[in-house]
Amino acid sequence: MTGAAATALGFRLRRPLFQKYFAALFAAVVLPLIASGASEAWFGYLDQRRTLDLHLRAEAGAAGARIQGFLDGIPSQMNWTVQAPWDEGLDERHRCGAACKSRPPEGVIGVQESATS
Repeated sequence: MTGAAATALGFRLRRPLFQKYFAALFAAVVLPLIASGASEAWFGYLDQRRTLDLHLRAEAGAAGARIQGFLDGIPSQMNWTVQAPWDEGLDERHRCGAACKSRPPEGVIGVQESATS
């Protein structure tokens, strides 16, 4: 080896003490902090996604129940406009149907009350 090459190689092997301590402290402190922060962010993301998923499922179930209630209410509100066919042995059903048809539906009552006030 020549003198210049040996000097360059020796300089690479012999770094100042500050750089050695800085590299050691960087590896001992900063890298674990970065790894801890990354894992905390990842698990926080998973927890937030799970919580949001549960919340959205609950809201979707409630919306489905409201829609089903609305759809179930349509036939009962429209019963007074449609007359059932008359068959033998269904006299009781027609009596109940006539009684139900004689009273106005809830929506009409609400309109009448708001119109009078």
